[in-house]
Amino acid sequence: MGNTIRSNDGVGVHAMRRLQANPEMPSEVGTEKPVWLPFLVLSHENFALIYFLWLFYEFLSLVLLFCYWLIPRMNDSGEPAQPIPRARLGKQLRPAILSALVLTIVTGGVFPLLLFAIARPLLPRQVKGSLLAHGNQVVGSALIGQEFTRSEYFQSRPSAAGSGYDGSSSGGTNLGPNNPKLIASIRQLAEEYRKRNGLAPDTPVPIDAVTRSASGLDPHISPANAELQIPRVARARGLSEDVVRRLVSEYTEARQLGFLGNPRVTVLELNLALDRIAPAHKPYALD
Repeated sequence: MGNTIRSNDGVGVHAMRRLQANPEMPSEVGTEKPVWLPFLVLSHENFALIYFLWLFYEFLSLVLLFCYWLIPRMNDSGEPAQPIPRARLGKQLRPAILSALVLTIVTGGVFPLLLFAIARPLLPRQVKGSLLAHGNQVVGSALIGQEFTRSEYFQSRPSAAGSGYDGSSSGGTNLGPNNPKLIASIRQLAEEYRKRNGLAPDTPVPIDAVTRSASGLDPHISPANAELQIPRVARARGLSEDVVRRLVSEYTEARQLGFLGNPRVTVLELNLALDRIAPAHKPYALD
């Protein structure tokens, strides 16, 4: 198996092992637009995480506010606690309420706007969504995968987001490792992958070629996946395999910081580079 970029909700590898152990499993088989904020583009996954952290922060603020009110009322002497005068209670609550409001404004408004002001001149491409163009036409983002069906293009990882790579329906299949539908789907994708790339029926297939990522929007494939597609793309483009292989190597990203994640190939950028050196029979925009 090739390197795994992301398994299908964490169960793709287990499903592949189960398929190999039981080849007689039944064969029946039962993209993420970015969230545009005024200052940056976030995936649905990141937006949900930030929203959860904000709710958690608000919850902690309420807990601290309650404790700030409760602690002065506690009395360890065994005598009945004396009621706190209304004026004193207001004096205690006012700083807590004001601090919660100020922190909300600073961390939820001022800080993001400050980041935007700093990032816009330093990272203009990322602030606009890492958009990629073919000529004068924007054709996609380096952060979101899309489908390629023609033989002269490298093909992306399968997607379960809506009808495929649908940003409004981002997600995986949510099938467990013992679900027959997942096993059948992996088998079907493996057979189609081998047939499409002219591989022998027993050729090992990289895991990312037959499983869908958790978001359904993965823009990358593994170098092993790209390597198996090189002969098909080279034939369709009329190029030598060495030329295409050098291009794949050029668009292979290393591990982040040298140890995070796995090497990966950005499919859209690679296909655009192919169009520049050996234009396809039809323009990309018509694909």
